[in-house]
Amino acid sequence: PDASTGLAPHERPAAGGTGCDRQIGFLAHHRHGEPYTPEHARVDDLHMGPFETAIRRLDAANGDDPNAIMADGQMRPAELVYAERMTGMLQRFDPSASVALRLAARAQHLMRWKIPRDSYPMDRAGYHRWRNDLKRRHAEWAGEIQAASGVDGETDARTQSLIRKENLKGDLEAQTLEDVACLVFLEHYAAAF
Repeated sequence: PDASTGLAPHERPAAGGTGCDRQIGFLAHHRHGEPYTPEHARVDDLHMGPFETAIRRLDAANGDDPNAIMADGQMRPAELVYAERMTGMLQRFDPSASVALRLAARAQHLMRWKIPRDSYPMDRAGYHRWRNDLKRRHAEWAGEIQAASGVDGETDARTQSLIRKENLKGDLEAQTLEDVACLVFLEHYAAAF
């Protein structure tokens, strides 16, 4: 699979048409600095399955992050970069990850900037309440996007459960998601702390 999209060759949209038809359109246009329009989305959706459509829409949502970080030599939306790093690390850690786990990795911090830490008490209890609210909202937002993308109900429910980290100690996939998040933190963010 491609490290940035998590798509295996057989999962990529069929060849033909424009360049954005051959790749996940948002990513193709975003990387080339072109604006991504609703017309591109309609064309792309014709050539993508539910997984690819969900990934594109998750990325579009995270692409709205007003916070930017330096990545790949340019300033990019922070949560989009985080999502790509999660996908890349999951691919390295567990190349045979299920579709639900791959979606959960991509959506783990979905639109996180909308619930800032400083909107909660700056104590231990406030931190835990913030983290629990984040998990719940990330899962809900991912569910809305996945349903609109045609992801089946079972995969959607499983993805949301993974994002909420339900049964973390007893669920191998939930633990894998947590391990991948820790590895991403260590590789990309720990030095700043």
